[in-house]
Formats: sequence, C-alpha cells, structure tokens
Amino acid sequence: MKVIEQSFRVLTDLSDEKAILRNIELAGRVCYKSEYKITEGSCEAFVKGIIKKGHESVIEHALITVSIITDRGVTHELVRHRLSSFSQESTRYVNYEKKGMQVILPVNFSEEAKEILLSQTDFSAEALAELEQKLSKQEFLWISTNSHINDVYDFSVTNPGDVMSKAQDARGILPNSLKTEIVISANPRQWRNILKLRTGAGAHPQIKALASDILGEFKEKLPTLFGDL
Repeated sequence: MKVIEQSFRVLTDLSDEKAILRNIELAGRVCYKSEYKITEGSCEAFVKGIIKKGHESVIEHALITVSIITDRGVTHELVRHRLSSFSQESTRYVNYEKKGMQVILPVNFSEEAKEILLSQTDFSAEALAELEQKLSKQEFLWISTNSHINDVYDFSVTNPGDVMSKAQDARGILPNSLKTEIVISANPRQWRNILKLRTGAGAHPQIKALASDILGEFKEKLPTLFGDL
C-alpha cells in the first residue's frame, strides 16, 4: 500500500486562450448577426461582456478536459455534475493486489503526519505500532484501517474459490480513500459552475483543495473565462 497526494493535469492545450475565445465569439455573434464586428482583439471584450450579462450558454462552445487523481469520495461528488463527460478507473476490472493499492492523503492532516505518511513504505504490524506513537489518534486510525482493508483485499483476491476472489467482488470492502483517476470533459460554463460550488465555504476540504488548484490554473491560462471567479 502507498499513500499519495491528489493531483490533476489539464489535457486540453490552454496555451492559446485567444483561439478558444475566437470560436466562442464567432458562435455568439450568430445570435445578433454581428459577425462584422469581429476584429483581431474583439473576442476578449465580447466574452467578458456575455459573462457579465449572464449569457453563459455562449461559452459552452468550447471544451476543457482534465485528468484528476483523487479519492473515490471526491469523485462521488464530481460525477454529480451531469453536464460533463466522465471516464473513471474501474474497481471492477482493476486488481489492486496486482496493481498495488494506493490511498489519497487527507488534506486536513497535520504537516508532520503528511510528511511521515508520504514517505512510509512499510505498513506491517510492527511499522503501524511505531506510527501510532507519531500520529494523532484520528490519523493513526485512518492509516491502520486502510492498511487492514488492503490486507483483507489482497487475501481475498489471492485465494481462488473464495466468494470475494474476483476483483469485482472484493471491491466491496475498498475505502472511499482509495486512489482513483477520473477524466472530466466539460465546457467552460460547466467548469465555472463546478469550481464555484466546489470552492465554496461549504465544500468538503478534500474537493475544495482540488478545485482551488484547478481554478488557479484556469485563472492563469484562461483569465477571460475564469478571472472573475
């Protein structure tokens, strides 16, 4: 078992924001038949204007794809944003005894615990006894529970004939902390909705940290579309 941090990478080339904005402007100006107003620098002002007016259906004429590595608890929330396309790592077909089970480090753990757990490679009974002295009670219960689940899962899938010997059956005991990868494709309007909701005050800490990082990159590379958030 291994403890890792959540992460993401944008699969869409965002290096040329103007190219994305030009397509949006061209589509949007059809509504007003004002294509004749298109100039070299008109797309930024046009898109900012429609966002300010709330006419965000026009910015659906673009697509951004992001690959995210996080825990399954977070992806249970992400897939509720239905105007998106999702492709997710399958616990039915992936055998984590062969692949090696990974769990996502909770963002609200202490910095000391994060450093310890990210560098830990041994989760035997002896190693866990040492960890118990270094971690808070809640942090230790998290890692020891996940370690036990890993042991039970490995035992199940390596015992042919057992009722849980297949990965699709053994997955029933896998935790929400299990690492998973999900690829999300959505238009800018939907990404704005996702990121506004998931960076809000009431958002879960894990998804809030992830969404804040994604928003930061979007604001840097697509300031016209996301700079106001």
